Amino acid sequence: MAVFITPSMFVGKYKLNTGMYSTTDIQAYIDKYEQQYLVQLLGADLYDELISDLNLTVTPPIPKSPNFIKIFAPFYENVSIFQLLYSEGIIDMLKGFIYWEYSKDLLTTMTIAGEVSQNAENSAKVSALNSGMWDRYNTSVKTHNTIQKYIRLNWDQGEGQIVSFYSNVFVNGTGYYTSTQNCILLSGLATAINIQNQGSGYTDGVYTNQPTTTNGSGTGLTVSYTISGGQLTALSIGVGGSGYKYGDFIYFAGAGTGAYGMITGAYQISSGTGTAVVDIVAQTVGSILTHTITSAGTGYSNNAQNIGLAGGTGNGATCNFTVNQSGGVTGVTIVNKGAGYSVGDTLTISTYTQDATITINTVGNGQILSFTINSLTPKNTMNYKINDILEIQGTNGTKARIRVNYVGIGDYHSLDGIEKLYGNWI
Repeated sequence: MAVFITPSMFVGKYKLNTGMYSTTDIQAYIDKYEQQYLVQLLGADLYDELISDLNLTVTPPIPKSPNFIKIFAPFYENVSIFQLLYSEGIIDMLKGFIYWEYSKDLLTTMTIAGEVSQNAENSAKVSALNSGMWDRYNTSVKTHNTIQKYIRLNWDQGEGQIVSFYSNVFVNGTGYYTSTQNCILLSGLATAINIQNQGSGYTDGVYTNQPTTTNGSGTGLTVSYTISGGQLTALSIGVGGSGYKYGDFIYFAGAGTGAYGMITGAYQISSGTGTAVVDIVAQTVGSILTHTITSAGTGYSNNAQNIGLAGGTGNGATCNFTVNQSGGVTGVTIVNKGAGYSVGDTLTISTYTQDATITINTVGNGQILSFTINSLTPKNTMNYKINDILEIQGTNGTKARIRVNYVGIGDYHSLDGIEKLYGNWI
């Protein structure tokens, strides 16, 4: 079954008669030839990669990976002096080839008397020599060969570009502001460590952020530990380092002998390069999240909207409020949550001289509410892997971590298609 082309696409330069009966025939040609021409373009392996990479939520489907996006869409670029690559794109290429296959078969018809040439009743039939089907065919050949040439010229184009992240934040952060931020890869970051041997002869005490050595390839791990009775009794990670994996043994300096730990948790090791960029929407630091009416006040006569709140350590908060028949405030809804407030701040409805107040119970801590991948990321990254974990920069609080959901595929080394010759009459 065809994936990209439908009978309705044959308009304009590729216009075909799409009546009640011919539409079924055109669909049969699409089903027969779409895959065939794509395999001839890319070869079996690269074709299979293309199909697996498609975003099927749009019509027609489009690739997700940069390597395939480049050759799928129309493109043009100079590759040397006086040499220009110009591609109409894969959809246009397929339309031209299918147009040609369909049109050339219309020149004759199979009847009970055998294969016969059709004869138009009210018009003069154009000869095959002058038929426009050759122009369509050769235009598609040009795109076919251009795409193959581009791939060969960019043979070493890498894969593993970050295409998307999982939408949920892997580790919640604090202290962020809505902004665009860079990310760093946490490759082999140690996250858990257990005592394997307590050893003996060490000097009692509590030691923090001590350097370590390992039998693995990781670097930069520091640990905090407790020595009691000359033995290692507690062990925890300080700085997680990089390049560690489950099962690595960890050693630390000391006067005793035999004590060591083992890594029991670490992020996967990755060779990703280039900086990923994300656009984040963050909870405002010190914004009012919950509150309690601590004094209903007196003398209020009307419900009001978007009224300022005075006091506290922050600014910008406004509210809607409702009053009862006695003139006391019975309900307060925060409209603008403001910024910079603290738990326990008492705020007064400032537009009025009356004395109704609220007390803040919880405030925003700057955690990331949502984020989207920036368009720079697929262009700038390479060799990442699915489930790689990255840390979002741009905060003085705790950093948030996100996880890679999909990376670019499309190994140009897999190109094994066939070059096509232009159609010419001799």
